[in-house]
Amino acid sequence: QRLAGVVRAMAEVEVQELTRETNQHFTEQDYWDRVAKKTALFMAECPRIGAAAGDALPGYQQALHGFGFKLGMAYQVVDDLLDLTAEPFTLGKPTGQDLRRGIITLPLIHAMAAGSTEDRRRLQVTLTAGGPQDGGGESIVRLLKTRGSIAYTLAIADRLIGGACDALAPLPAVPARDRLEAVARSVPRRDY
Repeated sequence: QRLAGVVRAMAEVEVQELTRETNQHFTEQDYWDRVAKKTALFMAECPRIGAAAGDALPGYQQALHGFGFKLGMAYQVVDDLLDLTAEPFTLGKPTGQDLRRGIITLPLIHAMAAGSTEDRRRLQVTLTAGGPQDGGGESIVRLLKTRGSIAYTLAIADRLIGGACDALAPLPAVPARDRLEAVARSVPRRDY
């Protein structure tokens, strides 16, 4: 039942994104709510279900749920950043999809808050026009770099990963826990 609820929340967010149910007043809290439903709740349930299937103690199940949730949040933050900054060949898919679909992500929210009135206007035009007017979005990436939005986004991802690893503290110090931490620590530095 829990997993079915998570999948329903994921579907609702996807429908909102497909129908462009976002607007210029989309806040960072709105973003976190969307990321939780789109990615983090699912990634939280996966290790919890595995622990439950293995009759793990409730505290271990909760620790793995917390780990998966923070990992899912970080994964989505990095994925959103890569959609703006990665090379399509390396990423394995076209970049700029969120911009073309009018989806507001954390780097854009930060750039709008940190930028000038002209920066905000340019970003709004880009989002409503279905993507950057310069084709590849180089001007958007430059704006994100100039306003510190890329560094901000990576710092948030690093904090989330730290929280994910901290969530594993109740688990015994065994190689499996070390592997989970290693997986988590690789997320903010991935380029695909």
